[in-house]
Amino acid sequence: MITRLIIRGLVDGALSSLGVVIGASLSNNITIILSAGLSGAVANAFSNVLAAFTAEKTGQYMALTELEKKMMKPLKGTIAETSINGKVLKGGVYDGLFSLIGGILPILPFFFFDMGSAVYIAAALVTALAGFLGYFTSRFSKENMMWSIVKMVGFTLLTAIICVAIQYVI
Repeated sequence: MITRLIIRGLVDGALSSLGVVIGASLSNNITIILSAGLSGAVANAFSNVLAAFTAEKTGQYMALTELEKKMMKPLKGTIAETSINGKVLKGGVYDGLFSLIGGILPILPFFFFDMGSAVYIAAALVTALAGFLGYFTSRFSKENMMWSIVKMVGFTLLTAIICVAIQYVI
């Protein structure tokens, strides 16, 4: 479960912040880019904490209800039920933390490079992360490694292209 939440958080945070950074980069104002990127990363992290808490709690209680049906007795107050709270807390913390880490990645280049280069470096960093995660997940999912990498990198590049297109349409 933890690995799934780390991967999901990193991807979600990185792609969401990349979109915010690309959108804000048209302003050519470093303060706007950094504040929009960091605010987006923080908001996304909190959103994912809440979403993970809610989804994990729902999923855990659905599984508990199924177990109660099979055992034909209520499990309220048992170890089976009390362990749910730990899983829910851990799930929310990991999802939110790694969403924040992923969300900060596209912002980092703006501290070290000029704005024109920083946007491309941010996109390259997120694409590299996506490629690494594609490789990593293929090791466990038994999916073809190249296909997994191409899929992750492709979705990242598609996201960046769409965000740039939105800039020019608006």
